[in-house]
Amino acid sequence: NTPEVISLYLMSDMQSLHIHTLTDSEAHLDAFVSEHFFAREGVLSIDCKMPLRRIKNRRGGPRL
Repeated sequence: NTPEVISLYLMSDMQSLHIHTLTDSEAHLDAFVSEHFFAREGVLSIDCKMPLRRIKNRRGGPRL
């Protein structure tokens, strides 16, 4: 069970995942990534970015 994961996307290359997580600290994020990704044999690389600020958030309605 990974309650930190709030959304998960399989990317069009069919080899990459785009994951949104919610943690209470950078230390918790580091522990989550270490436990769930660095420890997996098939993971070749990880590119982790943290948001600076929200510009726009769209919820509901038709997707264009």
